[in-house]
Amino acid sequence: MYRLVKVRAVEIAIHFLLLHYFKKTISIAVLSFFLVTSLSGQPFDVGALRKKIKLSDEDSTRVLLLGRLSTYYNHNHLDSGFFLARQMISLSRKLKYPYGEAWGLSILSTSADRTGDMTKSLEIALSGLRIAETLSYGHEEMSARAYTQLGVVNFLTGHYPESRSYLHKALSYAGSFYGDEKKYYVIYAHLANAFRREGLLDSALYYTQKAYYLSLTSSEVFFFPYVRNCEGDINQALGKQKEAKQFYHDAIVQGIKVNHLFQLSYSFSQLSDIFFKSGELDSCVYFAKKSLALSQAFFYGTFIPQASNQMALAYEKLHQPDSALKYLKYSMEVKDKVMSQTKQQQFQLLEFEELQRQEKITRAQQQYSARIRNMLLISGLAVLLLISTLLYRNNRIKQKSNKLLQIKALEIEKAMQSLRETQSQLIQSEKMASLGELTAGIAHEIQNPLNFVNNFSEVNKDLLMEMKEEMESGNFNNAKTIANDVISNEEKINHHGKRADAIIKGMLQHSQTNNDAKEPTDVNGLVNEYAKLAFHAFRGKDRQDSSNSHQSTTQFGPEVNLQIDLDPSISKIKLAPQEIGRVLLNVLNNAFYAVKEKQEREQKKKELEKEEEKQEQKTEIRRDVMHDVPEKYQPQVSVSTKKKGNQIEITVKDNGIGIPHTIADKIFQPFFTTKPTGQGTGLGLSLSYDILKAHGAEIKVTGTEGQGSEFLIILNANS
Repeated sequence: MYRLVKVRAVEIAIHFLLLHYFKKTISIAVLSFFLVTSLSGQPFDVGALRKKIKLSDEDSTRVLLLGRLSTYYNHNHLDSGFFLARQMISLSRKLKYPYGEAWGLSILSTSADRTGDMTKSLEIALSGLRIAETLSYGHEEMSARAYTQLGVVNFLTGHYPESRSYLHKALSYAGSFYGDEKKYYVIYAHLANAFRREGLLDSALYYTQKAYYLSLTSSEVFFFPYVRNCEGDINQALGKQKEAKQFYHDAIVQGIKVNHLFQLSYSFSQLSDIFFKSGELDSCVYFAKKSLALSQAFFYGTFIPQASNQMALAYEKLHQPDSALKYLKYSMEVKDKVMSQTKQQQFQLLEFEELQRQEKITRAQQQYSARIRNMLLISGLAVLLLISTLLYRNNRIKQKSNKLLQIKALEIEKAMQSLRETQSQLIQSEKMASLGELTAGIAHEIQNPLNFVNNFSEVNKDLLMEMKEEMESGNFNNAKTIANDVISNEEKINHHGKRADAIIKGMLQHSQTNNDAKEPTDVNGLVNEYAKLAFHAFRGKDRQDSSNSHQSTTQFGPEVNLQIDLDPSISKIKLAPQEIGRVLLNVLNNAFYAVKEKQEREQKKKELEKEEEKQEQKTEIRRDVMHDVPEKYQPQVSVSTKKKGNQIEITVKDNGIGIPHTIADKIFQPFFTTKPTGQGTGLGLSLSYDILKAHGAEIKVTGTEGQGSEFLIILNANS
């Protein structure tokens, strides 16, 4: 033990000196060299694992190999880890291998918490725990994995007592399975992290030191950088900045050795924060660049905005405004990309959940079909027994009846076969018709932005060729003019690209199946909550649009009159509150858009009248018609609930631009919208219609162009 500690101490000292004296000149290439040369010492031989997986059969051996490889990628390349874990779970289910399925779910749960979807992580971890409880082999091991992940999710969400309880259960199961504490020291590190986040630093220090000493002689070295980072976090919380820096440097050394890139990027980020707080701004910038470069190379969205923002603050204090502005802009740009990546990963998790649901439905249908067959068989046997009893008393009647039954049975079988074939044909025809209609809508909606993108791309090509000629001729003013045209075209390409992206996201949301469980819900509370939510969201959006615009715009929010009238006799009913909330948001957003649009039209009309008044000031016409000046338009949206018999009616009414009767029957069709290009995809009301249909509810709309519109949602009070 002493020799191992001494060797680790020498490594820390050497790397600390290298980082301290050569941090001005060391490059990302040098870091890459260390990463490559350290592969021989890492616990996961990625190349060998891939080769073994490729050569293996579809059996439990491949499941275990996928588990090791997905564990590695889950800490380095999250997308690859997620993909391999899904393969692992699918193969385990196909082989009816619950051990592999439980392991894969624990890996997938870790992927979910990395995307920030803690609810999904908790659900998947609980699914893995339920499978682990049924195992005869590997029960303790898989239970330890599931309870460990439940502990991590709980301390990440601030539920510290629950986190400690789960982690202690994980220690108990791990002790039963492994025996030797050295093999599961990472659980002690998680306990330390939970205590540190709760502010119980003495307990945190105790468990992190225990995790460290166990790791010194453990063969499981992959999580050693995590332990050192935990020690750095605790010392930083204790105000021991010097010791914290040493632990983060050691985490860097060990992270390079075992190729744990996620923890390596975290260490760089924490060192940058320490140096910023101590005023060592050059060192802060250096380590922030390290974290940023590594995060960009391996797509760690968590650290990219953090590192770029840290550099912007450091450069601002160094009085380098150009560099500060550069990284501040980059930080703002990358946040949107990180959010898109996170949403894509969350969508993949939802897609995986839908596959699970479909598998359950398929199994339920198979069981139902088996029950029907058994019931038919029992019924047939009963009929045959009755007929046999009757025919026993009369042999001649028995013979005639027997022949008749055989003929009827054949006819029934043929009829049933014909019915099944007809049913299959009808289902296939319906699917193809729906697919054709959807494809036509998609093609129509996406074709326009794609045409813009293609056309402006061709124009840019010609402009760039022309700019090249101008630059070769020395006409730099003309070249700058052409460059401005190229920039303008690129902005249009970006605008239409985002338009296509919005259409595709709307389509994906429209295709998503409702999977929320119904629960007793206060309808009045739900309506009141979402009405205010939509009101404040639309007011905030209007204010933001006004502040971003170079022209003066009408402030919508403060002038709108929102009226809420709720029937107190309405009691709780069973429904999926999030889904009905989405319906209310879609309808309310349309109402607020309608009154805002009418307000803007009234504003433009008023400005036009003022212009005409200036032109007619020399005449007596305006004096004669002053009594005809209309009153000022007051935007108004009202929301009300009312119970009528066994039904609950939710009414959303506005005095906006209204709905022409010519399009009233089209507004619930996918992709149909009256909003200008780029402001809507035409999927909101279509999605609302499908949600209400699934609830056994309905939605109606009435309105007059220029007078306003009224949406009526009818729910079943007995549901």
